[in-house]
Amino acid sequence: MNVRDFINYKIFGLIGSLLIIISEFLPWFSSSSLFEIYYITISGEFEDAFLYLFPIFSGIICLLANIIIILKIQFKIKSAILNIVGLGFLLLFFFEFIPIHYQYLLDNVGIYFCIIGFLLVVYDLILILMIDNQNVEGN
Repeated sequence: MNVRDFINYKIFGLIGSLLIIISEFLPWFSSSSLFEIYYITISGEFEDAFLYLFPIFSGIICLLANIIIILKIQFKIKSAILNIVGLGFLLLFFFEFIPIHYQYLLDNVGIYFCIIGFLLVVYDLILILMIDNQNVEGN
């Protein structure tokens, strides 16, 4: 694998994490974004309000992991661990959020951006872990 192919593969992770971040500001249900819902619920249900910020936390963590792997390929394991932590935040959000609002989720575009971003980051994580160490050290 040469450097040009590697950079092309890393675009998946960057696009995926950016889609997750963008999905925070797109409508999810009731034409409200998760960021707007966070501001509404912070006044009443303080402990549940931070759940609505998990996609943006996940996107930022995965974006940092992808920037690290692009800048220094030797940190691929650390980048993979950061990606797994970021995806863990997103999975926690999905398991807590979808059962509550499953009737309204398919109406707006935010959930689709988040799912596509999640799948791209998972695909990028698989590509990161498949990189051969011997070829990387030779570059």
